[in-house]
Amino acid sequence: INLNVESVFTKAFETFLGEEGTKSLNNMVFEFRQDNILQQFDEFQLAADLIKSRGGLIAVDAIFPETVGLVNLNKMDATFAKIFWRPGAEDILPAQREEIMRMQSEGLIFMLARLDDEAGIQVGQDLGITVFQGFYIDDLLNAEKPEAMVT
Repeated sequence: INLNVESVFTKAFETFLGEEGTKSLNNMVFEFRQDNILQQFDEFQLAADLIKSRGGLIAVDAIFPETVGLVNLNKMDATFAKIFWRPGAEDILPAQREEIMRMQSEGLIFMLARLDDEAGIQVGQDLGITVFQGFYIDDLLNAEKPEAMVT
């Protein structure tokens, strides 16, 4: 679920959590854009604590290849970090190998998002990334589905 930090402190989110906050958030991932987290870091920590206290997971969204390593993502106590694939990433991300490996060794799971070709998968796998998202992945998954039988 994509959210802004401020969305967690709304009546709508309170309703989503259920009466007296009884709703479990197990197996739900809440994505916050990196820039939104940095702009409101204190509030993000409160929001993340609330979500995690109910079993939810946190993802840092909208990380650009050029900015990997500029922010200590592990300090955000996130489970996932979503890097946006874009032209030039095949040259930029390998240069961030040491930083990516360090954060992975501390438990952060990177995912490459917005993939539109196989190059992203190859680069990601070379960096130990195993979670991918994008139109290319959708196309691969749809190609594996059997055609509907006509009777």
